[in-house]
Amino acid sequence: MTMSCLVKTRKLLSSVSFLVVISFLFFSILHTTDNKKHRRHSKLLKSEGKDVKMFIPPRRMVHFDLKGAPPKVSYFEKIFPMIKLAGGTDILIEWEDMFPYSGYLVNASSTAAYTEQEVRRIVELAEMNSLNVIPLIQTFGHMEHVLKLKEFSGLREDPNSPQTICPSRKEGFDVITEMISQVLKLHPKSTHIHIGCDEVYQLGQCSRCSAKGRKLAPAGPTSLSKKHVFFDHVQRVSEHIVDKYHIRPIIWDDMLRDVFRNDIDAYRLGELVDLMVWVYVEDIGQFVDSNRWETYSHAFPRIWAASAFKGAFGERLFIPNLNRHFNNHLSWLKVMERESGLAPSGKSIEFQGLLLAGWSRYDHFAVLCELLPVSIPSLILNLIATSDPLNLGSQVHNLLTCPPNLPHLTHRRLRQDPHQSDLRSCKFPGAELFGLVSSLQFYKSEAETLVRKLRIRGGWLTSYNIRHNFSSPSRLMPQNRQIQYLLKSLGEYKSNLTIAMSDFFETDTVDEWLEQNITPIRTVLQSLSKDISSVTARKDWPRRPVGLQ
Repeated sequence: MTMSCLVKTRKLLSSVSFLVVISFLFFSILHTTDNKKHRRHSKLLKSEGKDVKMFIPPRRMVHFDLKGAPPKVSYFEKIFPMIKLAGGTDILIEWEDMFPYSGYLVNASSTAAYTEQEVRRIVELAEMNSLNVIPLIQTFGHMEHVLKLKEFSGLREDPNSPQTICPSRKEGFDVITEMISQVLKLHPKSTHIHIGCDEVYQLGQCSRCSAKGRKLAPAGPTSLSKKHVFFDHVQRVSEHIVDKYHIRPIIWDDMLRDVFRNDIDAYRLGELVDLMVWVYVEDIGQFVDSNRWETYSHAFPRIWAASAFKGAFGERLFIPNLNRHFNNHLSWLKVMERESGLAPSGKSIEFQGLLLAGWSRYDHFAVLCELLPVSIPSLILNLIATSDPLNLGSQVHNLLTCPPNLPHLTHRRLRQDPHQSDLRSCKFPGAELFGLVSSLQFYKSEAETLVRKLRIRGGWLTSYNIRHNFSSPSRLMPQNRQIQYLLKSLGEYKSNLTIAMSDFFETDTVDEWLEQNITPIRTVLQSLSKDISSVTARKDWPRRPVGLQ
């Protein structure tokens, strides 16, 4: 090694210790195999003069879930270049009701949906940054934005739930193909389309589907016949896409985690679709074990993995847990290395790439979880972790435009502070909002502490005290002054949030987020204040026993 190389290496190791470097190598195996078949999945890196071959996903795709808190088009203009610089290669856009459907599907769109011009602009911005665009349309489960409507309620598998479309009705298939047609019209360069097919909770329930299941699998149990209804629908939708548009469908894997390879092969699913295996927790094997990987490897020649950078650890979270998301990515890279055959004991799967999912709601009816701007640190951290891990600390620091005195992110720092609130001092698009939303925990904690202190642990503002208007003013009036101060501070905080959020979101999203996150805190504080004012207004009290007066 030359002296200049040694200097560069020492500089690298001064900012990221060797121990942390090894952690960021994602448990990689030190070897020098010449396995050419998997060479494009690996990258030869240097650490302390040693060659380290590790798995680098050939494509890193970022998921935008637009059914919740869809950003203004101008925000895509700011973050697409960051995604590209961080190692992103593709974007997956889940339009849901933000797509401007027309004709008899017009009501499947939100009244605040993007216009056709805005959709074209988002796609154009991605292509300008060399990011391939793949649209996602739900075609089986999670079709709430269509099936909730009165005019489409007859297409539900379960009349009482708008979650799953009945695959046995021609009208339902016509809706799906029309949605696909309208979406692909605005994505003329897309080589893939994701058709969902996850979490199909109602399956084979109606009389038509039940009869179809028995016909498709006459000798099997009811559970098997239901799976054949699933296979049949996925095959039909996929064949339509392949035959008419000559592009490749992608489906989620969870509905296939308990099926046999022969059933997959019987419907040509491996020939028709790419499989996207999603697990968002740290223990991948908890949901997809070695036996399932073996089935997948034989049934599907093209497999993607899917991690998450937000929207995976709680329906009402407002700040991503960077440590958990980072560990999810570490685990995925270890699994992908093993199953791709890079590790000595691995099987041979040609992974197409890794999707970094960013959920905004858990389904159409759920409240919002983490907003996109406050999740940019998690996105950039994990994109770089899966594309350029040896330069992780410096690359994240630079792309987030952090001040020189802010320490680089390390695994140890993530463990110590999973939310990294200090990143509010950086200058990435959304940093101010990141800082403001980080402060929400203070107000939530203060309100929860007051409730515990006054209503649960304390003896002067219980339901008994309020019901009988019987309490001590001197015990409660100081608490009311604290509550009034918090209400005033919360009002100022809400005003600042409204201004900051308006840079990225339209008014409907701002109002929704504030109602879901600020209004509950204000309501709790106002209720405490009202009860205190009521019981302290009394100037004389009855003799005991109070309840008998």
